[in-house]
Amino acid sequence: MSGLLFLGPSLPVEEARALTEMRILPPAAQGDLYRAILDHRPRAVGIVDGYFHQVPSVWHREVLWAMSEGVAVFGAASMGALRAAELCDFGMVGVGRVFEAYRDGRYGSFPELFENDDEVAVLHGPPETGFLRLSDALVDLRQGLIEASDAGVISAALRDRLAAEAAALPYGERSAEALLASPSLEGEAAQALRLWWERGYESQKRRDAIALIARMEAWLSTGEPAPPPSFVFQRAGVWEAFVAGEARRRAETLSPDEQLVIDDLQLDPPAWAALRRAAGREPGGSLAEDARDCLLRWRESRGLRSRPALDAWMAANGLDQAGLAALFERVARRGGAHVTPAGFRDVIDHLRITDRYAAALARARRHAELLSANPDAPPARPSAMSLAERYGVIDASALGAETLERAARRLCYGDASALAQALEMRRKLELAGVADFEREAR
Repeated sequence: MSGLLFLGPSLPVEEARALTEMRILPPAAQGDLYRAILDHRPRAVGIVDGYFHQVPSVWHREVLWAMSEGVAVFGAASMGALRAAELCDFGMVGVGRVFEAYRDGRYGSFPELFENDDEVAVLHGPPETGFLRLSDALVDLRQGLIEASDAGVISAALRDRLAAEAAALPYGERSAEALLASPSLEGEAAQALRLWWERGYESQKRRDAIALIARMEAWLSTGEPAPPPSFVFQRAGVWEAFVAGEARRRAETLSPDEQLVIDDLQLDPPAWAALRRAAGREPGGSLAEDARDCLLRWRESRGLRSRPALDAWMAANGLDQAGLAALFERVARRGGAHVTPAGFRDVIDHLRITDRYAAALARARRHAELLSANPDAPPARPSAMSLAERYGVIDASALGAETLERAARRLCYGDASALAQALEMRRKLELAGVADFEREAR
């Protein structure tokens, strides 16, 4: 199944995983839909939950862009229902009663206009709590009151009065318990509604989330492509600025393999410092040289004139065509020496254009496997200073020997703790069987 699902408090992730093999992501904020499509290339995306209030919400332009890229977008229950009601005329597929209410402007027989985003808002815990709900959505309270009224438990007038009281509360204070404690409930009505709520209530948002999963599963199983969009996506200035910002962010964000290489290189402090300085001095093209000219000149110097040779190099270096283009845009833009030691991205770029990345990655993976197979170090763990002396980072016999903090700055580590962590990992590697680390690391 090539589907993604943004899900949070509306449906527990464990329940969703029992219903679908789609990849489940946390609630969507602005930019998350765009990033997820670039990262996973799904055929379909379902939006159930999304952030608002604390951070910008998932953007209408993201949804329109996704559909213009041939991705089917579904929405239900919460933020997804709201966006689907706003964009269903453009092709976003809405599912469930909450979506229908936003689309039509009415929820059941309640007289007020149904349009506010706080109808679906809840307070919830962080991801490690499973997005535990700390309040109830107004739309869920409305649905419970409708069903209780339909069952004859409360009158229509009392139903509307209780809903109005709940709507008057801030969304974080709305709950079934607060509703059932209303002074409007007295005597037998209070007891009857509480008993019904305990036995018969079910969240409408949960129902709609389950319906969305079923709808997406059914569509994905057909293998059909998404219908062509009924609009032309306009790449407005605000969108281009967002995309450019994302490109810069993605360029500076290391992949797991790249981060593994960086972590491994830092296990040899003198070599790490030398590499950062070398990467900082790596010349790019002239200031006037564009990325294409820079790439052509580099291919010529490396003997990668044919397309198969270049494809093999890209595969060995973990790059696709977009990654190769981004690499040489950075190299061309750099255009000369750095004043300060290079950053992590510059180090990775330097390894790639000097044909050392593949070997560095293979070594880093080998070291990671050794550490995974031998996770426990002996209890007598040496101090960071003693390790620095052992590996020749600090000469303790010298007059006025430098501190670990000064050594970290000299060797281009972020701080003393980063250097100490690298030294400890090197010690563990030696215990795991890397006997001659310095010779192997070159």
